[in-house]
Amino acid sequence: MTNISTIKKTELAIFIAGTIIAVLSLLLKELEVFTLLVLIFCLFYLGGGWYFLKGANKDDHTALLFFTGYFFASAYLSVIFASMAFPLKEYLAGFTLAGLVVFLILFIVRNVKPEGPGYVKLITQTVIMILLTGSTFFL
Repeated sequence: MTNISTIKKTELAIFIAGTIIAVLSLLLKELEVFTLLVLIFCLFYLGGGWYFLKGANKDDHTALLFFTGYFFASAYLSVIFASMAFPLKEYLAGFTLAGLVVFLILFIVRNVKPEGPGYVKLITQTVIMILLTGSTFFL
């Protein structure tokens, strides 16, 4: 059985690397290698977000963690759509932005008293994903 601490560190490293590469993908649209790397991070959160986000919420509802991973993947997908100038990129970014804001409010309402660093990390990651998705409207 894997150690939960190792899973949390791996997820945090992947989140930081994915966010940096997503920003570079938006700024350097000519380099398609960044877009391909963002796609890998998108697939990571889409396929295993529910598993890697464990321990962040007080009840660890798998459905809630799955949808959180889904919206993180959608944020990276919004970056891909914006950097490659795909049609309907504004609609995907708007849907993702609305979903992330709803989940941020849900996390705050469910856990009035923060219980550990995992909760604060999840709130911070959600805010960063909101900023990343919102930046796709301007770049």
